[in-house]
Amino acid sequence: MSVLEVPKWLKIQLWVETRSHRAISNLLTLVKDADSFVRRMAAAALGEIGAVEAIPVLLTLVADTNSFVRESTVEALGKIGSVEAIPALLRLVQDSNFGVRESAVKALGETGSVEAIPALLTLVKHSDFGVCMRAVEALGKIGAVEAISALLTLMADADSHGRWRVVEALGEIGSVEMIPL
Repeated sequence: MSVLEVPKWLKIQLWVETRSHRAISNLLTLVKDADSFVRRMAAAALGEIGAVEAIPVLLTLVADTNSFVRESTVEALGKIGSVEAIPALLRLVQDSNFGVRESAVKALGETGSVEAIPALLTLVKHSDFGVCMRAVEALGKIGAVEAISALLTLMADADSHGRWRVVEALGEIGSVEMIPL
């Protein structure tokens, strides 16, 4: 009987489906693969599995030359929810790729850390609408009561789609003081 040759990308997908922590060492090797698609999938898999031990490697991978790899890596860091990733995520908010920028802001919210609030308050004024809206969502996710004033101001300036996101964020924050009676 011959051994079936399984492509790397399929192995990665199988490891994700099984949520196997035993696969982490293999995934940590594959994030260094020459194929950017394999690196991207391996980074995403580490995030799906919640591999906290992969954070140092993922923090180096955010500098990959391929924007899809950077975006998947940022999303993985967000899913893991690492506070130690905050400095790298703040730098990536300025990335040349819009997907990386938006994913970095979203990941800041996924950390759930109050350390990200000052940066997120600045980002609600960002010229990139996607970055601005991801910052609004992140502040809501964190439950940043200190963001209420900035969000109410933004609600007056935003379009109807933006207003809806602000309302959702304010609802997540859950402060009744913000509702005019």
